[in-house]
Amino acid sequence: MKAAPVSTEQLATSAEVNRGVTKWKLSALWDEVELPVTAEPNSGDCVVRRLDGEALVLDGNPQVSSMIGLGLVQMLLGLAFGPYMTWSMVSGALQLDGPNRVSILVISLITAVITLGGLCFAAWLCYMGLIQRSPSPIIFNRRQGKVYGSHRGKPLVLDWPRVRPVLTKAKIMYAGAQTHYHLVLMNFDAGQEGPMKKKTGHGLMVATGGLYGAEQCRELWEFIRRYMEGKPQGVPLVEVTPETDPWVSKVLDTGPYWEFNNPGDRSIETLRGRKGRPVLRWWQIPFAWFMSPALLINLYQIFVRPRVKLPQAWWPASPTEPNPYQTREPAADDAALRRTAARWVVALWLVPGVGVGCLLWVRLVWWVTHLHL
Repeated sequence: MKAAPVSTEQLATSAEVNRGVTKWKLSALWDEVELPVTAEPNSGDCVVRRLDGEALVLDGNPQVSSMIGLGLVQMLLGLAFGPYMTWSMVSGALQLDGPNRVSILVISLITAVITLGGLCFAAWLCYMGLIQRSPSPIIFNRRQGKVYGSHRGKPLVLDWPRVRPVLTKAKIMYAGAQTHYHLVLMNFDAGQEGPMKKKTGHGLMVATGGLYGAEQCRELWEFIRRYMEGKPQGVPLVEVTPETDPWVSKVLDTGPYWEFNNPGDRSIETLRGRKGRPVLRWWQIPFAWFMSPALLINLYQIFVRPRVKLPQAWWPASPTEPNPYQTREPAADDAALRRTAARWVVALWLVPGVGVGCLLWVRLVWWVTHLHL
């Protein structure tokens, strides 16, 4: 991608808006995407809220997944039991007698300090994932050459000519060590254009890729790039899903159903053919039972956790010209089909899966805590 010249006025405007927004500090587990990519453009699992000559609006749900929910559950358990276990370890060491008492006490105190540091880190992660406002949708304004989104709970604007795609990586222990990829768009600080191991700048996370590869992120980048820089003919056909009923969008486009079903299963074309009956896979119910605490965290993030609201001035006006892009737009009666589908998902997937699973976990905890060995 060849960067266009950026005016001083553009840089000053972005710098003013982003003042106070936490910068990214990339030092390890990240790669700058080599350009140009050869991947075919694909919006992937992102929900396209709008696609026309004025703007592309993507909702990638970067902080809502079962793995993130599972990590937050582990952090909460650590915060709940960590202080008691630490105090028990230190108090037990204080009551010991014998020649090794001092060495055991020193080791216990060092372990306690390390544990308390880990608990502080866990508290910070829980704040980031449960209390701080969740990321907003991302607006790609083709005419202005701007990207509007949010980072760390605050609105953020990027200059498209300076945008560079980055893949950040996270290691997850799931059936062995797996790598989870995230597509991040960066405006690097001045003087960091070349290859460097450590870089800083403002950026926003668009979406996460699969556990086994980064190709999905590269395909999403190419989809975005073709919209911002190419001709309408180069952008593939996509389904546009406006957020008409907030609760319906949260159930179908954001919640656990979104993560465990393909975009085609949620498409309005599928719902039309099935008269509003969503695609439900019953073999997923046992998995939902096992992961129900993590999925409950996801539901909290979706329905309770506040979301960053972008300034109204950042949202483009309704287009006045015919849409040059290939889109599958919802019809007037499609909103009723989506409401029907959302009710079925709640009644036949979320309640039997997440709801019953949480009850089973409560029962298991009660049984374990009442064992008399």
